[in-house]
Amino acid sequence: MRVFVGSITHETNRFSPFPTTIADYQPAALGYGDLVREAQQAGCEVIPGLCARAAPSAPTAQADYERLRDKLVAQIRAAGPLDMVLLSLHGAQVAEACDDCEGDIVAAVRTLVGAGVTIGVLLDLHASITAALLRHASLVTAIKEYPHTDFPETARQLVEICLRCARGEVKPVTAFVPLPVYSLWHTPVQPSKAIVDQARALEAAGEVLHISLVHGFPWSDVDSAGAAVLVTTDDAAATATRLARELALQLWHIRASDLGHYRSISASLAAVDSAASAPGPLVIADAADNPGAGTGSDATWILHEVLERSLDGVAMALFWDPAALRDIVAAGEGAFLDLRIGGHTGVLAGNPVAARGQVLRINRDALIDAMP
Repeated sequence: MRVFVGSITHETNRFSPFPTTIADYQPAALGYGDLVREAQQAGCEVIPGLCARAAPSAPTAQADYERLRDKLVAQIRAAGPLDMVLLSLHGAQVAEACDDCEGDIVAAVRTLVGAGVTIGVLLDLHASITAALLRHASLVTAIKEYPHTDFPETARQLVEICLRCARGEVKPVTAFVPLPVYSLWHTPVQPSKAIVDQARALEAAGEVLHISLVHGFPWSDVDSAGAAVLVTTDDAAATATRLARELALQLWHIRASDLGHYRSISASLAAVDSAASAPGPLVIADAADNPGAGTGSDATWILHEVLERSLDGVAMALFWDPAALRDIVAAGEGAFLDLRIGGHTGVLAGNPVAARGQVLRINRDALIDAMP
């Protein structure tokens, strides 16, 4: 089997203050690397293609998106005869003039390779599922876990099913049930864990080929951005439809289950005193202050309240503040300096914090690993 593997991924946030251009796309092996490894282990001849990922930010400039898409298609054309095309996409990628980049990419690939080539798509579960994507792909699989721990497992499933499809052993049929809700279900805990376990049990029993429980991604701000269930069977449309509806109803019933995870800043910091005797640190995650949720990772709301409460032993990470970083590096380790920290990217970030501090450590070799 000759298999082409490619990837273009971007978790697009229309509320982000940061534009996205082709310069922001860098190689990232997650998903892509899993597909390459699984295809090679299955004995396939793998033709590795474009692997490009941008961190969450605003829609990609249209010309730059088209340049990436066309490069991928050109590589597939140059690869010669293929049995399969495996694509690691995100599911929530938006360009300036395209709300469904994944559907557009797969449509372009299908036009090139024709109906006889199997096209498998691996997605993040924070995805927007469209009819165009399902129409042009032979199989669409989304990971099931949040946090994202099952890319390798889902890649293995995708490759295995696509190989069976290419050999004519199965005929994938997918039922798609969208849900008018957004959620970020934490799958290691109940009640969402039970639904994920049920989906895996159905797959293991052989009644279905694959089940995707899609959480949706509201910040992409597109019509198709809600949650969804995909159930793929071997040419058993009625079974796929029945199970997809049953699972969708279960997800609908737990739609409010994650609300308890979100607290105000005041309520979160009030827990500091009660956790003072705990053996480890208390971790408070500001889920809204990251590029995927609308701000620029420089919000100061928590820092302001930490200072107002005169809390000790607090470490805060991370602030995206190039100007402050430049001054810190110039001053050097051990130096004291006055800074205005954060609050630069817009009104959602709050006001900068004026503070005098000491530079304790500068690590010039620090790296942040690519995230899913």
